[in-house]
Amino acid sequence: MEKTLTTKKSHKRLIVTLSTIVAVVVIILAVFFSYVGNYYRADDSVQEIIDSDDDITLNSNNDIVFDANSDVGIVFYPGGLVEYTAYVPLLKIIKDSGISCILIDMPYNLALLDSNAADKYIENMTDISSWYIVGHSLGGAFGATYTADNLDKIDGLIMLASYETKDISESDLDVMCIYGSEDGVLNLEKYEDDKDNLPSSYVEHIIEGGNHGYFGNYGEQEGDGTAAITREEQQNQTANYISQFIGE
Repeated sequence: MEKTLTTKKSHKRLIVTLSTIVAVVVIILAVFFSYVGNYYRADDSVQEIIDSDDDITLNSNNDIVFDANSDVGIVFYPGGLVEYTAYVPLLKIIKDSGISCILIDMPYNLALLDSNAADKYIENMTDISSWYIVGHSLGGAFGATYTADNLDKIDGLIMLASYETKDISESDLDVMCIYGSEDGVLNLEKYEDDKDNLPSSYVEHIIEGGNHGYFGNYGEQEGDGTAAITREEQQNQTANYISQFIGE
């Protein structure tokens, strides 16, 4: 009898424990999907650009390829919780300058869930001999982390309103940082502190009147500063800096 009672109590505890675990998992998943479901959508104008340019295609990975028939390529890591197609206008300008680009469709719009996304292109697109990682905001941070771990594969790193958290100061990597003077999202204190992680030859450009969100076409970002220039002006300046930097 005693053994039967003990067994019943053990079963009860097990059921309570399993029920608690299931409840916690459900809550975590609910919070996660609520978080990732609240992302910035790309403007309607983006699809028009894709449809009007035969050199812009969607591949089997759902990534967007901007083919400039070049031996230089960019892999672009989008900002956190930003629909990746929002960066089509910027990359279209870069492609038109003669640089091929790959725009990555990150899982749930978070680069941290696929920080090694560049690998499949760098390893398989052998017609491109020089690779640059470009990323915006959180995407820039994870693109920078990928670059630090793969210095033998990458020729340059370009961070838009972002910074490098790993020490690459002794590398010969080409590095450029770009941000807007009215950026209300970028942690400037962290940005300045982490400059010590960069090679001394790094290049910096501050776009006067630019803000955090105008690198992409996804409306106004919460907490951002008010831009004093248009979205198109910020993207044109950014693309010009990038094409000149890569072409040097």
